[in-house]
Amino acid sequence: MSQYHLDGFALVVGAAGGIGEEVAYSFAEAGVKGILLADIDSEAAKKAMVKSKSLASNPSCRCISTTVDVTDLQSVEEMVKLMVKEFGRIDYCVNAAGVDVATYCPIDQTDPDDYDRVMRINTKGMFLVIRAVAQVMKSQEPTIINLGRHGDRDAGRGSIVNVSSTMAVVAVEGKIAYAASKHAITGVTRTAVMDYKSVGIRTNQIGGLEDRVLSVEFEGAAVRALSV
Repeated sequence: MSQYHLDGFALVVGAAGGIGEEVAYSFAEAGVKGILLADIDSEAAKKAMVKSKSLASNPSCRCISTTVDVTDLQSVEEMVKLMVKEFGRIDYCVNAAGVDVATYCPIDQTDPDDYDRVMRINTKGMFLVIRAVAQVMKSQEPTIINLGRHGDRDAGRGSIVNVSSTMAVVAVEGKIAYAASKHAITGVTRTAVMDYKSVGIRTNQIGGLEDRVLSVEFEGAAVRALSV
C-alpha cells in the first residue's frame, strides 16, 4: 500500500523493467485513475501492465500498455496520442527509458556508434518525450485539489519527472557515453523547468536510485579503489 494518494492519469516511459516498472506499480498503489505503460519491449510492458492492475488501490483504475521507440519522433507522438485518446489528459509523465554502454572501455577505445546509441536513447529520447507531452499539458486545464478546511489548491497542468543517475554529477571509468548522456539530461531538465514553469507544468529530475546496474557498477568501482 502506498503512503501517497494520487489522482489523475500517468504515463510511464520505460515501464518494462527497473525503475520504470516500479514507478508504474507505485502509481497503481497510489490510486491513479489510469496508467499507460510504454516501452520498446512490448511483452515485458504487458506483463508490468497486468501486475499494475493487480496492485491498483483504485478499483476503477485502467492500465494499458504500448510499444514505443523513444528515439523515433513518430513513435513518441503515437504514444502520446494513445494516452490522450484513452484518458483525455496527462497528469504525470515519468521518463525512465535508458540504456547503458555496450562495453566498459576508455574514451580512445569507445565505439562512436555505441556512443550515438546511448545518447539517442538516454538524451534525445527524453527530449522527444518532453516535447510531445508538454504540448498536451499546455493545452489541458489545471487540476484543482480540495484540501478540506485548507481550501482548494491549483496543482498545475501536469508533472514531468526525468529519471537520471548519480552519473549526472559524477563519472566512473569506461562509461563516457553513459556519463555524458546523464549530464545532458540535467541540461534538458533545467531548460524544461524554465520553459514551462509559467504555464503550470512542473519538471523535476531524480537520480542516484538503487538498481541492479548501479549496484554492480559501484561495488566494482569500490573493489578497484581498494586494490590501488
